[in-house]
Amino acid sequence: VVAVSLAFSPTAYAAVYYIDDTSSVGDLYTSGTNNGNDANPGTNAFFPKRTLTNLLSTYNIGAGDRIYIDTGSYSGTVRLNSSDADGTAASPIRFIGPTNGAVAEFVGSGAAHGLVLSNAYNVQVQALTFRGYTTNGIRFLFSILGTTNCVFRGVTAKSNGRNGIQTLGTGVARNRFISNTLIGNGYQQYGIFFGPGVQN
Repeated sequence: VVAVSLAFSPTAYAAVYYIDDTSSVGDLYTSGTNNGNDANPGTNAFFPKRTLTNLLSTYNIGAGDRIYIDTGSYSGTVRLNSSDADGTAASPIRFIGPTNGAVAEFVGSGAAHGLVLSNAYNVQVQALTFRGYTTNGIRFLFSILGTTNCVFRGVTAKSNGRNGIQTLGTGVARNRFISNTLIGNGYQQYGIFFGPGVQN
């Protein structure tokens, strides 16, 4: 458990956040002075947080917010739901990896899924890689409300145990997948698996 001082209390809307690993090699968004550390506020490029899960538990992410995830390697499962991924059509929440050809990669390390979405609305994910998860790189959980109006652009999902992206649920609708790379995923051999009731 990471203690966060009151000086770093949750911000409301239209904020910018930064994530970095423990290396400054190839960084695009953050300063090489301080590498990622979950004790950092993560609200400026000089003091990025280390993990996206810590950022989401520290702040109330809202419409219009941008989260820059810098070059490097990350692990574990990231979960997005309506409490921390509720953007609007005019002001989506954006999770942005390096756009200069460098790689921000989430690696399975034994976890089942890389990115899990449940009732997430108006979220954009760009230029991130999800590799080596035992089941799915990205998973939309079955839900009556579902995950809607989300955009995945320039995302790579590779070498995952089942699917690159798995979408399930009657409420999953109006999501867009643009210029993604989905290769070498497991026994079902699906880049994207659209389950019953999905309306993308």
